[in-house]
Amino acid sequence: MDADNVKRHTIPWQQILMFFTRTQAPHDWASPHYRFSKRQRAAWATLWRLAQAELSASPIVGQGRAGHSNAGQGRAGHSNAGQANTGHSNTGQANTGHSNAGQGRAGHSNTGQGRAGHSNAGQANTGHSNTGQANTGHSNAGQGSQDLSSSDQSSIHSGSDSEDQQHQITSESPFQLTPLDSACLDFCIELLNHRTKVEDYKSALICASAVLGRGEAGWGTAQSYPPILSKVIKIARFMVVHKALKLDPTAEKMIHQLATHQMAGEWDTESPLDSPDFTFLTQTTDDSFYNDNDGDQGAAQSSHFIQFSQGHTQGHRQRSFREWVTEMVSQFMVRGTNSPMQWLLDLRTYGLKIHYNSTATGHVGWMNQDQLLYQQYSFTMGDFRGFTHGLVSSTRQILHEELLFSQASSVPTIPWQAIYDDPTETAHGWSFLKDTRTVWPVAGSEWMVNRVRNERPLQHRFIESSAGRLRMSNVHSYLQRVVHFREKLAIAIHVSGGQPARAPELLSIRHYNTDSGGHRNVFVEDGLVAFVTQYHKGFYSTNDVKVIHRYLPREVGELVVWYLWLVLPFVERLEAYTQKVRGEASDAETTGST
Repeated sequence: MDADNVKRHTIPWQQILMFFTRTQAPHDWASPHYRFSKRQRAAWATLWRLAQAELSASPIVGQGRAGHSNAGQGRAGHSNAGQANTGHSNTGQANTGHSNAGQGRAGHSNTGQGRAGHSNAGQANTGHSNTGQANTGHSNAGQGSQDLSSSDQSSIHSGSDSEDQQHQITSESPFQLTPLDSACLDFCIELLNHRTKVEDYKSALICASAVLGRGEAGWGTAQSYPPILSKVIKIARFMVVHKALKLDPTAEKMIHQLATHQMAGEWDTESPLDSPDFTFLTQTTDDSFYNDNDGDQGAAQSSHFIQFSQGHTQGHRQRSFREWVTEMVSQFMVRGTNSPMQWLLDLRTYGLKIHYNSTATGHVGWMNQDQLLYQQYSFTMGDFRGFTHGLVSSTRQILHEELLFSQASSVPTIPWQAIYDDPTETAHGWSFLKDTRTVWPVAGSEWMVNRVRNERPLQHRFIESSAGRLRMSNVHSYLQRVVHFREKLAIAIHVSGGQPARAPELLSIRHYNTDSGGHRNVFVEDGLVAFVTQYHKGFYSTNDVKVIHRYLPREVGELVVWYLWLVLPFVERLEAYTQKVRGEASDAETTGST
């Protein structure tokens, strides 16, 4: 997942944290009933305390507002989730939400001021007080107010240098968290670390997740709610992994070595059966690690039994990253644990079942004799045919004028009726172009190269006569035109090759056999180019292949053959030359710097 995708996935978690911000503060409106566990209450108190401490450290605290409002009084600002959020204030004027200026707000701030709970799990947003002494409030379940006393289990990160310390921690490692971020992560983990005994909706996370299904237009549908649950589940898994990394003292070394592709350290391997009673039968090494320094050395050598030292086996061993992940997953991240995650997984499965068994809303319609309607778009079949012919024509023009540099009459003719292909051949690098039974008019691997050597216009285009090397600017321009041609060719194949293929099917096509990809997908059968795919959207769930043949019209098929036969060998040579030039330039820079 890229950064933008992760940001979109964290929106439901932001909404969940905003839900607790509003319901934990005193309020006179009806709200859902839920109950915090002791660990959740302590984690929330710590998060709230650190959030207020960071807000109090901000130079702009006394204005009494944190919403995007002209007056800033008694109004809930808007958050990234699009929901109004209010905190608890002694004066009743402090409002949480999103502020463009980042002043006194709870959320994600570009300056890092006035935000509460930004972590990898999503930007946790909490309310604040003008005086910095507001309690966390209470829920309808009757927990009462939660005073922010010194008995909380986390230290306060405050002071004028809070931003400098945060920047310093972030610059050291991307996995380091500020105390506020750690408190947010701990609270999210505690929301997951809950076991439902009687009623599901007494769980804080289940109650908040259920609220996500309610929008301005009413309750979500089977089409809109499961994607929200999927985002909550995915980010929850990320948080578990991050928490395990924080608990493992060797995580930083592990991440560093994985990033630099170094060999594993001592922390990466261990013996699962590491008991003093489990010993070697023969002397295997002279390393002192395998010798019992506390025992009778002579007796050990005479019997050839070597025991691990008691200090090594009886000492406290810290859990590794994988052990923490396994522990948390087995306790509250899978079905059968009566945890909120079980509720999320079951409800998502139920919603998907309804979605796949329900008739989708129809958006396609016909009008008059040949006019097709799709939502706000309409076109006739004549328009579609014109689009296809125009696409094939423009693709052919690019091929002849910008890649082959010749008119259509001078391009070698494809011997359609004499092309042989053996679809059972599995040798590496095999394609229909290598079948010895086919007699091609020219050697495709040398045709463009020979023209560049012999034809003066092409020599002037690609070769610097004075230096005796290729013109790199023209080479790059040519390779860009090849990319443009392939884009148009892919669209032509997509719309003219029968049932349109999905992106993973179309973009994973191979024209020759490879070691990693396996058998090729491009064949020639009875004068027609065929694309044969086995992958489909249900492949990983059923593990069954579906062999699908897509035959191209002759007008599109000849574009494919011309490209593979005449253009691609020349492109591969240009790419190899470009890579060589870049390598020489890099070596020259390295030599000059030393």
